Amino acid sequence: MFEPLKYLRQTLAIAVIDLDYFKIVNDQYGHSMGNQVLVTFSQHLHQGLKLELGEDNFELYRYGGEEFVVTIKTLKEKSMVALFDMLQTSISNVDITSLDQKLSFSAGIAYLANHDFDPVKTFDIADKLLYVAKTSGREQTRIEKLESASEIEEH
Repeated sequence: MFEPLKYLRQTLAIAVIDLDYFKIVNDQYGHSMGNQVLVTFSQHLHQGLKLELGEDNFELYRYGGEEFVVTIKTLKEKSMVALFDMLQTSISNVDITSLDQKLSFSAGIAYLANHDFDPVKTFDIADKLLYVAKTSGREQTRIEKLESASEIEEH
């Protein structure tokens, strides 16, 4: 039987991820290329998360357009910063034939424990942190500190 409260208490964080400059890809290369980029991005993101966290420690969802949401249950021996640095490096090394730009993403991450395990509040904070990352130059991750929701780890 599914127990949502148990699941939420086992979840460490919610990340909201946005593929940088995706509108340019659609406008310059067309929707077919845009779709290829989304599929490739999500596959590499999933593969990186699986490699670093294990198959059962995260769930990846397409939220809409070029946005994705990741729920992270636990981190094994890595910090959140190290995990997202590795993902950013991995994504930037993806080569898509006939695409002149490298792929990158912006992300915001919030911890459920900081918000009484309320997934809506946690998602809203992660989304706001994503906005900060995007308006601060993109290709970066903003991470809420676990002990205090008012402080933000920059990277």
